[in-house]
Amino acid sequence: MKFLLVEDDKILAGAIKQLLVEHHYVVDSATDGITGRDMAEAFTYDLILLDWTLPQLDGVQLCEHLRNRGNDTPIILMTARDASTDRVAGLDAGADDYLIKPFEFEELLARIRALLRRSEGLISPILQWGELCLDPRSSEVTCRSVPVAVTPKEYALLELFLRNPNRIFSLDTLLDKVWPFEASPTVGSVRTHIKGLRQKLKKMGMPNIIATVYGLGYRLKPAELVGENDAQIPQLDVAGAASSTVEKTASKDKFDLTLLWQSVSDRYIRRVNDLTSTLHSLQPGSVEGAIQQEILMEAHALAGSLGSFGFTQATVYCREIESMLRADAFLSAQQVSQLETLATQIQQSLESRPEVAAAASSEPPESQTDFATEPTLLANELLPGQPSSLLVIQGSAESDRSWLRDMTAISARYQMQVSAASSIAQARQIIGQQLPDIVLFDLGGATELPSRDSAEFRLLAELQSVWPVPTLVLTAAASFESRVRIARMGAIGLLPMPMTPIEILETAVQVLQKSSPTAGKLLIVDDDPAMLTLLQVLLQPWGFQLQLLNEPQRFWQMLESFEPDLVLLDAKMPQISGFDLCRVLRSAPRWQDLPVLFMSGYTDAATIEQVFAAGADDYIRKPIVAPELVARVLGWLKRSHLQRLRADIDSLTGIANRRKSTQSLTRLLGLAQRQERSLCFALIDFDHFKQINDDYGHPVGDHILRRFGERLRSTFRAEDVVGRWGGEEFVVGLYGVGRQEGTERLLQFLQVWRRELFNTATIAKVASSVAFSDSDDPPPDDSKGHSIYVTFTAGIAIYPDDAADLAGLYRVADEALYQAKAAGRNRIFTR
Repeated sequence: MKFLLVEDDKILAGAIKQLLVEHHYVVDSATDGITGRDMAEAFTYDLILLDWTLPQLDGVQLCEHLRNRGNDTPIILMTARDASTDRVAGLDAGADDYLIKPFEFEELLARIRALLRRSEGLISPILQWGELCLDPRSSEVTCRSVPVAVTPKEYALLELFLRNPNRIFSLDTLLDKVWPFEASPTVGSVRTHIKGLRQKLKKMGMPNIIATVYGLGYRLKPAELVGENDAQIPQLDVAGAASSTVEKTASKDKFDLTLLWQSVSDRYIRRVNDLTSTLHSLQPGSVEGAIQQEILMEAHALAGSLGSFGFTQATVYCREIESMLRADAFLSAQQVSQLETLATQIQQSLESRPEVAAAASSEPPESQTDFATEPTLLANELLPGQPSSLLVIQGSAESDRSWLRDMTAISARYQMQVSAASSIAQARQIIGQQLPDIVLFDLGGATELPSRDSAEFRLLAELQSVWPVPTLVLTAAASFESRVRIARMGAIGLLPMPMTPIEILETAVQVLQKSSPTAGKLLIVDDDPAMLTLLQVLLQPWGFQLQLLNEPQRFWQMLESFEPDLVLLDAKMPQISGFDLCRVLRSAPRWQDLPVLFMSGYTDAATIEQVFAAGADDYIRKPIVAPELVARVLGWLKRSHLQRLRADIDSLTGIANRRKSTQSLTRLLGLAQRQERSLCFALIDFDHFKQINDDYGHPVGDHILRRFGERLRSTFRAEDVVGRWGGEEFVVGLYGVGRQEGTERLLQFLQVWRRELFNTATIAKVASSVAFSDSDDPPPDDSKGHSIYVTFTAGIAIYPDDAADLAGLYRVADEALYQAKAAGRNRIFTR
């Protein structure tokens, strides 16, 4: 669990932080209200410990600010003010608890545990999963009363899963939750700790507790779904058995709307009763225009909402009311009686339980069987430059596989670990031990694909359904019919033979980099709070960060502060409609490419035309059906991600281009200004790079640039900015880093890069079948080859010491760079 501590007494703050860390909590700290506000808005916390008397912005004002911005993180207000009026003021400001100084640390821990239990709907202080127990009071993990020795990070991960048993956590979310802000781990650290935790639990007889939801992250597997036979790793040799396991899981995971309906039923029953009263007051003859519009809007809204909660028959009745009043404002006595009957039928239908079958499961595809209606998810969880694994599975067809040796030899340059299975049986064994990030099926040089019941196709089908892994198929059977068969099996792509090792590796890297960023930020606007609650329940298990808004008037403010990756809008809302909001959004250049999805019960052609004319990207019909909703959201997030990838990433080096890195540096500079922190800006330029291109050809130069991008990604932190600004010019931005530390880090990187040895003949040989350069000129003759080292020179500038804006930092760093070049190159200079 990750907390924010805002306390200006550094001695007390240090003691509290040490106490919390000893109990396996992760703590970020701030010493003033402004910094605390910025951190609370920039990061997600499970709890905020807030002092009342703070510099710049006091605790009560900060609490009110966060609550007004929709931040519902539990807050404990700590203060020496013990008057009843002060306690009332603190609680009215939005605090969840009030702790009077001085306090006992044990009381603080008890209040934290109690508040976390309340916020998560827990009763017992002990967190349990079957026979596995975690006691936050003693920070002890036991299995069948036997202690389990876990590291602090493993403890934090396990506690997070146990407190959120239905949530899927992406790798980035786990980094945010379990590691403090000043730490600089990579997603590899998460995998390492997850693996260690799994191994320890497996030794205690508790395997398969933490499930991998490929393309999404990790989740706690429901205890009742793990039987005695789960002690063994599921095998893929019998497709029928795997399918039956999935069907069994699906049958247990259907989403029951009863509890959710109970929480919102009162307000809907009141609305239905009000509609019934209005309909009973109607008299034969003309209906007043305002009353007619009121009934139409309410019937339409109820048709979508009640159907989404499982009352499908109520939706039918509402639409009949809507249809009758829309057709004619003059009502006969028979029509008035019919409207009254329909209203009564709606009331009666709400007395039954929601129809569970009408609302599809909110569970992710790992527990679904109808894969044709589910969104396609990829197994990749990797950041650009993160090491990945490629498994080559050789089919039964005979083929020359000398390319496999060459590909294995150069795979390290692409940060890819290549392994090969010479048979389907060996492939199953490898997959059972460690699932790869991507699979390449080599079906050989045969001009016909294997039969549907072949061992190759059975394994291919299982990889897509049981263990969703991105799969490429290499084959000489590249006809249109073959491509259709491969696509229907769920493979990512068909690679026609022959293909060079470089082409295969680059395709694999592109597939992994293009995985769907499912843990996106969604802004949902609907004037019906109950509908927002339903959408939250349906979407939250997928790991989305949600911002719910039922006041369209606050749309722009929320858009600017939340910065969503996708917007869901209700079409018809009072005062300001979804169409108005979409037009406003599209009028701003910054938001023109943001995916916008409309939700509406109107299905007429005019409304749908209006939706797309306003600038929307897609349309979701009410009542909401979970698989369709999730599939469309995931699909548009993926499209948006691919667009940003093409727009933001330098295609040769794989790091941010000038536009994207400039945006990131500007954002970090603004954060440094608000929090009064430093920012280190480094400008890097290769030494004598033109000479390398002239002497050895552009393929060698491009290979060096590509390798430099890989080194930048693997050396610097995920929150650091690395970018290519053109040619051989690169930039690095380090937030919170001063002159001495920044210079040391660049010098360390320079020393690492100095050891990079490039053999020009090897590079030219590998590149011979692929055009790396736009030039049609043949490369220089380098048949004998040369072993060369390439160095760089860098200049450093520091905010705020050297300049107050990015342009000024660039000028200072550029001056330092040329001073370093004049001094002999291959060095780092700063002012």
